[in-house]
Amino acid sequence: MAPRQDWAGDNEVRKRLTRLRGRHGRVPAVILGLGANGLGYLRSLGVRGIPTIALDVWRDPAMHSRYCIPLVVPHPERDPDGLIRALRGLADAWEAPVPLLPTGDAFVLFMAQHKKELQQMYTMNIPSYESALLCVNKRLQYELAQRRGIPMPHTVFPGDSDLESVVSDLTFPCLLKPYYSHRWREYLHDIGESGNKVIEVSGRAEFEAAYRSVRRSGLDFLVQEKIRGGDDRLWAVQTYIDATGAPKAIFTKRKLRQYPRGAGDSSCQVGERNDEVASLGLNLLSAMHHRGCGGVEFKEDPRDGRLKLIEANPRSLASNHHAVVSGVDIPFIHYGDVGGEPVRTRDSFEEGIKWVHLARDIPAFLEYRAARDLDLGGWIASLRGRRCHAFFDRSDPLPAVVELGGSLPFLARMILRGVRRAPHAADM
Repeated sequence: MAPRQDWAGDNEVRKRLTRLRGRHGRVPAVILGLGANGLGYLRSLGVRGIPTIALDVWRDPAMHSRYCIPLVVPHPERDPDGLIRALRGLADAWEAPVPLLPTGDAFVLFMAQHKKELQQMYTMNIPSYESALLCVNKRLQYELAQRRGIPMPHTVFPGDSDLESVVSDLTFPCLLKPYYSHRWREYLHDIGESGNKVIEVSGRAEFEAAYRSVRRSGLDFLVQEKIRGGDDRLWAVQTYIDATGAPKAIFTKRKLRQYPRGAGDSSCQVGERNDEVASLGLNLLSAMHHRGCGGVEFKEDPRDGRLKLIEANPRSLASNHHAVVSGVDIPFIHYGDVGGEPVRTRDSFEEGIKWVHLARDIPAFLEYRAARDLDLGGWIASLRGRRCHAFFDRSDPLPAVVELGGSLPFLARMILRGVRRAPHAADM
């Protein structure tokens, strides 16, 4: 990660914040965590004339948005005291508390743990620390789902069990999932490796190698059967829950592709209404006593047609801009509710709009093509119709330029490898 910028005492930054306060009639919002998720917040609020301050622990491409003042801050888990000092210095620029809106797991946990102190400086809607843990920690969320009778894949919690006892309770293919996804990603970054939020294995030898590897990380992992069937069986609900526990925003969507194929992050999806997905997801979040933004993903099991829990998240999803374009403006609802404005519940939306993360969907297409699941014509056809993008926006182009520029070496390697391994047309 990039070195931290010590901006709390930076006179130029403080001048910009003062000018921002005096130039706009709307209360500013502080966005804690960026990527496509935070960028959705910057654009949703920015087009409404709401000034935003974008905070993250590194120079994220979203910091190049025309709608924000970008600032690098200390890490919420590695230097929580430093982050509190930075937030206190930022709060001094305003006469009254302003909304603090988190978009990442680590930032949600940080805000929940330091809620009492932060509420003296900012307005927020955040769950208790215990409730946040139920949503962030995969083991706790699956155990709660079991108690609530929410269908889920067969799951094993190895703990200190020896390898043989773990293998005896498995079926393949299966997935190794970290209890805390964000910590696993940071571990991979720290050791200079790329990797996914889960590890898919197809047999015993592959499992043993992966199991020993994740044990070396020092992080806790669970093992879960992989629900068969295409990635287009994956559904999710995005929501915002106010301080009374009432959902004020509901949006459901279905994945079309993800990267990596079979166990990754969404690269192309479509907004479709699914009341069962919404009901099951809200049921789980209610059992957690969750507050604020949340998202729950399920997969339709081809064996029995039932929806099985994949994961819950205590924040808005990376594709929250998809909900905005479809008519459910989760960032603005979040901002308005936290700021004390009247908020109308939004649970209807325009179906059929697609969301595409192109830097992720190109390698996804190459993997689907290699598996003979998709050809070039099918991929192009899937992108037709009304759509929005994770980073690209004509009125705010720089985040996409920076994000794509950083992805070009990887994309070039993937494309060259995909061309060499491309199946013949007769085989498709």
